[in-house]
Amino acid sequence: MALVALLAATWAAGGAVLPPVVGSGTATLARAAAASAVQPNLILITTDDQNLDELRWMPKTRRLLGGHGVTFTRALSPAPVCCPARAEIITGQLGQNNGVRENSGPHGGYHALRQKQNTLARWLQRAGYRTAMIGKYLNGYTRADGRPRGWTAWSPSVGSLYGYTATTFLRNGHRRTYHRNVTPVISSFTARYVRTFSASGQPFFIWASHVPPHDRYTGTTETGDARFRHPLPTPRHRNVLTHVRAPVVAKPSFNVAGGPDQPYAGLRRPALDPAGIQRLFTARIQSLQDVDDAVARLVRVLGATGELNHTYLVLASDNGVLLGEHRLLGKNKLYREALEVPLVVRVPGMDHAVTSSLPVTLADLAPTFVDLAGATAGRVMDGRSFAGLLSGEAGGAGAGRWRDTQLVQTGTTRRRSPDGWEFRGVWTARYTLMREARSGATYLYDRRTNPFEGVSVAHRSRYHRVLVELLHRLRRLEGCAGDSCNRRFGPLPRAGAAR
Repeated sequence: MALVALLAATWAAGGAVLPPVVGSGTATLARAAAASAVQPNLILITTDDQNLDELRWMPKTRRLLGGHGVTFTRALSPAPVCCPARAEIITGQLGQNNGVRENSGPHGGYHALRQKQNTLARWLQRAGYRTAMIGKYLNGYTRADGRPRGWTAWSPSVGSLYGYTATTFLRNGHRRTYHRNVTPVISSFTARYVRTFSASGQPFFIWASHVPPHDRYTGTTETGDARFRHPLPTPRHRNVLTHVRAPVVAKPSFNVAGGPDQPYAGLRRPALDPAGIQRLFTARIQSLQDVDDAVARLVRVLGATGELNHTYLVLASDNGVLLGEHRLLGKNKLYREALEVPLVVRVPGMDHAVTSSLPVTLADLAPTFVDLAGATAGRVMDGRSFAGLLSGEAGGAGAGRWRDTQLVQTGTTRRRSPDGWEFRGVWTARYTLMREARSGATYLYDRRTNPFEGVSVAHRSRYHRVLVELLHRLRRLEGCAGDSCNRRFGPLPRAGAAR
């Protein structure tokens, strides 16, 4: 099958181009649950700007995590940019409730986070966990902000976050700069904390926050704008995978600017050089080999310390990126490339691979960790635990009871925006609805008939009833909190039905 056809077929089905896996069934999941009857360890490994299909080039992660757990094929980042996504991870709340809607500006960055001391780490610490954070925290965090409550070990990066080399970390308040690639540094920190925490006899939670495959920061331009280049892998991986063709160049949406009725029309740029995109893609998957090595090292250390069969290992990205689709580069857009993210969970005691099409989100991670740890959250969380699916409970977190419509949204740094929103919309199994906050311009994509989201059908009469219903759902969800963010609205009207 041609690559375009393969992409279209899998995306129309709600999945991604991933290696095939075999389901293990409820019995194996139940055995896995028995292996974690005591409070399990929890380790979160995050990548930065990794696309869903790039998991394909992380064979160790697929084997060591996905081969012993659950790979989610429809996971979403509801606010697809760094700081809002990370705020969702540590609060279980969406941006309208935790305050973080962008990376910077009046409604963005670490300083926009409400109740900064009331996060997942503190809830787990109160439940008896030792906790550690290594790497990138929330954008805008500095040493002057101090250590947030709840972290037993606190080693965030605070200098040259995206430089890949010469990165400065805080080691419990003390600055130290490491003059080598940042990924092995974070891997070493993680291994050290596993050994230390294992010796204590207490359960532990570790967040290892990696940089790849984010672009590398190389300084500023004459106008003061940040200058970025391709990500920087370690020397051992700089010449691998050069034969792999970037999937994006085969997409019908690649380098297509679209018309004035498309969102982000004001951001249109000249056509992108396919060769340049290929070089960028190659550097991205090369840099992910370092994360793949870090995952393998972590599994070895957990095995050596006797903790592997008591530890949930989760790998996720904060968001995806566009690499030339719709002639756009970057994230913070409500196109599927930015919204869809890899999410893989290794389950203690599980010896088979399972895939799940449950549409989980990053906001569901905190409720799941709280549930697995037997902790108590200090916030009303908008996400929902999928621990039942991981533990093999009959019907646990089943698709039949899961929300069928997800609020998705992006913020703006403009100070003239009174509420900080740029686009808000909803995502269902078939449709993406986007609505521009200031103008009210509305765009609707039928991903079943057009998986590459090239044509908005918002003004087509046959989709009128679908549009009206999705706008109704958006109005119900844009101010949601807690359980009201997890509603099942029921079936949508059929496209083509009479008004």
